[in-house]
Amino acid sequence: GQAVGSLRGTAKAAGGLFEQIREDQDRAAQLAAVNKLRASEQRLLEHVPDDKDPYNGYLNTKGKAAIEQGGAVVEQWSKTATGIRDGLGSPRQQRAFDALLARERVQFQSHVDGHTSREQFVFLKQAAEAALSAAAGDVVAAARTGNEELVSERLETGRQLIISEGARLHDPDNVTAGRLVEFETGAHLSALDQLIGAKATGPARGYLDSHRRDIDPLALAKSGAEAKINALARGDAADAEADKRVSTYREWTDLRRPDAREEVTKSLGAIKDPGIREEAARRVMQGMAQIDAAERDRRRETLDALRVEFDGG
Repeated sequence: GQAVGSLRGTAKAAGGLFEQIREDQDRAAQLAAVNKLRASEQRLLEHVPDDKDPYNGYLNTKGKAAIEQGGAVVEQWSKTATGIRDGLGSPRQQRAFDALLARERVQFQSHVDGHTSREQFVFLKQAAEAALSAAAGDVVAAARTGNEELVSERLETGRQLIISEGARLHDPDNVTAGRLVEFETGAHLSALDQLIGAKATGPARGYLDSHRRDIDPLALAKSGAEAKINALARGDAADAEADKRVSTYREWTDLRRPDAREEVTKSLGAIKDPGIREEAARRVMQGMAQIDAAERDRRRETLDALRVEFDGG
């Protein structure tokens, strides 16, 4: 009886040792599997391309690429996880790994979804900004044609883009209203800048009069657009006044009128606006100087011709 008891004790001890060895093996196998899975996760999410591995981690991707690749990254993670599970030595090890795998899946999916969401937000915002910039450019192009109906259509396109984006982002009404003012102000000032640059005084003045109510007053004042249009108008008026007087001076010079310069200069006093009078006077003086120079050249050529004729005779 004592021998049998001893054998049973030995067998129990051996069984306990075997179980301990098996548990140690299971823990080692599970630890290796977990480390392998997490190394794969790190590569899938964070790897920076190098000479050995050109793969670019998902968290490094931006914009449309990030939006499009999220599903594929999760699928690759699932394939890798399945391969690691299948490589475990026993169903018992697999069951233990499954419990951890469920948590890892949720965490990995969370990383991917977060990055996808952030990049989608940025991508849609950039797309909206690009569309709005294009709409503003269309307003400027329409303004150059002088077609107010087309200008209104292009403005409405921009307004609808802003309203739609505001609704997507759940922006408060005052934020959307502010963006509308910013868009219209920017588009109108750009259009005015183009018209002023082309020295289209009348169209620029008409455009400002038509759209002044939609332009932020402070931005308008800062742009100096109105002052530039006024300067163009004064320049146009000065040109008109100067052209008349230069033309008169040319006629009187041809008629050899001795008081031509004095009378033309005196006529400048009839211009009431001091700024226009000053600019017209400058242009008249330039014009008369050019006429005088041409007249001197003509006389010199005539004299030279007479000398040649005299010497030849």
